[in-house]
Amino acid sequence: MKITVGLLAPKEEGMEKDMPEGIGLLDEMMADEEKYPLTKKSNDAMMKALMENRHLGAADPENPKDFWVKIAEFWDMPEEEAKMRRCGNCEYFDNTLEAKKAMEVVPVTEFDKKGGERGYCHKYTFICHDLRTCDQWEEKEYEDE
Repeated sequence: MKITVGLLAPKEEGMEKDMPEGIGLLDEMMADEEKYPLTKKSNDAMMKALMENRHLGAADPENPKDFWVKIAEFWDMPEEEAKMRRCGNCEYFDNTLEAKKAMEVVPVTEFDKKGGERGYCHKYTFICHDLRTCDQWEEKEYEDE
């Protein structure tokens, strides 16, 4: 007697599931352009605006100069406490597989390479990095299971 399991097993009636487009076993995952509205042009413009107006930085996390001193003063807290507020633990940081796929439309730059892991910022619709922060940082809320 031969038993077939897994993908080769015969389908049982009523066991089929509707899969969202782009999430099939052999399909590539597709980015949701409504959830991740991103282009190189929009990303560059938002990044520039945030650096000028929202303390986005440090430009070089390995050599931050006085970045942490200034943002700590903005937040009115000790510098060491400010250093714990990074994009990587911000409420708006998204580094899911879907977000990573969406970010592929923007080529990796030297700015990206210095900033750690890329993540999508849902507040400002641009690519942020887990080693940086901006003055709009908000603590990520986790749900209890």
